[in-house]
Amino acid sequence: MSDRVDFAWQGLRLSVPDDWNLGRVDGDFEKGYARLDDAEIVRAEIEWRRLKGRGEALRLTELVDRYLANLEKKAQKVDAPFEVQRRARFLKNKKFLEGREYEVFIWEADFRAYNLALALKSGRVVLLRVLAKLDEFLPEQAEAVFSSLVDQEAEDAHLWSVYGLRFFAPNDLKLQSHSLKSGHIELEFSLGKQVLKVHRLSMARIMLKDAHIQDWYPVFFKKHFCSRSRAGTRGHSRRGAAAQPLASATASAALYEPEAAPVSAGTRLARYQHRQDRNRRAPLPQERCSRRSSHQGSRWAFYQKTRDHAGVAANAQ
Repeated sequence: MSDRVDFAWQGLRLSVPDDWNLGRVDGDFEKGYARLDDAEIVRAEIEWRRLKGRGEALRLTELVDRYLANLEKKAQKVDAPFEVQRRARFLKNKKFLEGREYEVFIWEADFRAYNLALALKSGRVVLLRVLAKLDEFLPEQAEAVFSSLVDQEAEDAHLWSVYGLRFFAPNDLKLQSHSLKSGHIELEFSLGKQVLKVHRLSMARIMLKDAHIQDWYPVFFKKHFCSRSRAGTRGHSRRGAAAQPLASATASAALYEPEAAPVSAGTRLARYQHRQDRNRRAPLPQERCSRRSSHQGSRWAFYQKTRDHAGVAANAQ
């Protein structure tokens, strides 16, 4: 069997072959979907949802009934063969399922899918499947994936692991946005006004060849600093320790911005007077987040000269 890696997302954790990578992900902690692909086909899919309202009264077998009925309808529309084996017995060791509500089944259409429907103790329901070509026989592979499933909901910190990026985040931080581009992975979490941003960049050795990370970091992340009120490059961890940018072979960097501390009226007045003095000393637009280029300065001078010339021409008329 090939080497294995963790895939962890929204409180769920799996151990999968190292050539299975995330192909698609949707949803949030309460309801979502993730797909893992190898170089040829879809290899695994995991769906999760928290049952609410009438759904709470449904047994797991009823959910499986609905899922299979929907698949069968789709197969009939395209005139494709569809076979189902309920309560399949390909698992050699079911110890990891003891005391839990579950069903194991197989369906075959264009591919063969080994399925595990499982009710988690935390209240979510998971449907996990491993797919194989019709000429492949992968029950052991499926069992290895199924038995590795871990529900992290009750843990203080959740593991997130994707494309080789691996870190823990407090369980009360919610994923707000993500971008999984080649060479740059971004995940943003928040809790109220607190924000955690995690970036993973490839080719770090090339980017940092002629620059120190302390100089490179504020330039690369300038747009993040500009969007916030002069927060600087320092942050604070959840326990109060300084959270500095991390440099490694992948140039990882994490920011954690706490809620701003209260500011006294005297401090606010002093800041206001300082801004007023600064504006009187420098009437032209000032640089907020970085130095303006000489080209930008030339454009401003040209604009001012053109405006003055237009005013003179208007007075002459």
